Amino acid sequence: MSFEREKQVGQLLDQALGEHLDLYFQPAWHPQHHLSRRRARWRAVGLGTAAAFAVFLAIPFFVQPSSGHRQVSNSTLSAIRLPKSLYRNVSKVSHGSFSVASMVPVYGTYPMASPTGHNLRIDGTFQIQGQAGGTLSLRLNNRMQVKGGMLFQNGVPVYLFSGSSFGAGSVIKAPKANPVKPVGRAKPQWYPGGNVGIGSFSAAGSHVYVSHGNLWSDVTPGSSDVWMQSPKSPGATTQDSIAGLPASPNDAVLMEQSPSGLSQGFITKNGGSTWQSWGRGSESVSTLIAIGNRYWAVINGTLAWSLNGFKWHNILTLNPGRWQVETYAIDPANPKVAAVSLIPISGDGIGPVLETHNGGANWSQVPNFPAMGEAPSTMVMNTQGNIAALINANGPVLVRYTATSQQWSVLPVPVTGGGTGGLGQMAASGNGNLIYGAPAGKIYQWIRSSRQWLVINPPPGLDGAAVSASPLQAIGTNQILAGYPNGWAYFWEPSKEAQFGLVQQSHKVRLAPGVTHVSRFSR
Repeated sequence: MSFEREKQVGQLLDQALGEHLDLYFQPAWHPQHHLSRRRARWRAVGLGTAAAFAVFLAIPFFVQPSSGHRQVSNSTLSAIRLPKSLYRNVSKVSHGSFSVASMVPVYGTYPMASPTGHNLRIDGTFQIQGQAGGTLSLRLNNRMQVKGGMLFQNGVPVYLFSGSSFGAGSVIKAPKANPVKPVGRAKPQWYPGGNVGIGSFSAAGSHVYVSHGNLWSDVTPGSSDVWMQSPKSPGATTQDSIAGLPASPNDAVLMEQSPSGLSQGFITKNGGSTWQSWGRGSESVSTLIAIGNRYWAVINGTLAWSLNGFKWHNILTLNPGRWQVETYAIDPANPKVAAVSLIPISGDGIGPVLETHNGGANWSQVPNFPAMGEAPSTMVMNTQGNIAALINANGPVLVRYTATSQQWSVLPVPVTGGGTGGLGQMAASGNGNLIYGAPAGKIYQWIRSSRQWLVINPPPGLDGAAVSASPLQAIGTNQILAGYPNGWAYFWEPSKEAQFGLVQQSHKVRLAPGVTHVSRFSR
């Protein structure tokens, strides 16, 4: 018997002993070895598939630009080449050369963490259906197919279309804004609030809580008010935000944000005479507000509420490695109804908008959100569940969601440009009217009943800043607070819904020289 034959017989004998007597003399014949090899093969196949899928998603970023495009400074953008069909469609509406300005991933399906498409912004000279523009913003799926778009001229939207056909859209006409008119003998007017810029503002009954840097004050109309240091006596770089509870005006929450971005919370039950720590240490906190009997804030990336400032309830469970809340909106009449705008934890991309109607027990995706430019910077909601959002799509754009039709629409703003840029600010009054603070400083008010815009010039003495009002908030139905870098003021407008309450007479806030801490702090 040859050596090779003996080897084969020995292998067969060893394999038979293993199968019948569980005696394995060759490790390669052990069943666990075969299982490990199968697992290794499946892992290799899985990794190969994932790598291929990742390459597929990244294809637009690695190919070279076509000859019709100039290089842009961003290295990622300079590597984008439009597919031939998309390039032809853009060329049909372009007069001259054009270039890719930005390409942002869109995450259209929660909790899916992979992009469902992209928002592509192209600069050039375009004309669609007689409308001229310098920037074209397109919504694309993962196959780089057009699903809609918007044309801008000097940052103002002038044309909107859905689907793949550029010409099957509608012109966006810039509306006119009328000045606020007197009602009888009552004339609209500004009332001075203070001569320093404020970071936050909260009206709660007879209390008006405001913050400025690391100082806060309870601004009571008709009284001489004093700025006080926040409870922990922080450094000059600390930024405070404060919210008073409308249902219990003596109650307020104050957040001290350090340069690291983390905040510590403090609670008062007596209008700021004494403060207590919230007992949670330092956490990431933003967008602190108070509605009715609840405080609301984004804490560690997700939406939370509290009745007393000590115990907070997260109403949206997010994967902290994937998602975070960018902004949110609460139904002013029903705290169980809320909406949130999500962004990836990296901040690169536009996430979906979710809504709940049962206090966070269930969430659903708000359909048909126009994911263009960037995620909403501000959202508001009225008592009918309708949502308004301020987005940056090569300029400030207001979009509105109607719950009954489940559709979004563009609400043109009569902005003439100017100012230092930016999106501006948005707020809503209790009757559903929208308030928009334009980048140049003017304030526009959209009247829901008449569907028209009113324009409000900045307060005298504060109109030289040429920046948007911040903070910008509605007080009731006929009062607006606007803050500017060198001061803040209230605007009162006469109306049939007039409710005289907060603004009774002019008052000013003074800085107390040498005062380091007026209120008391108890741990």
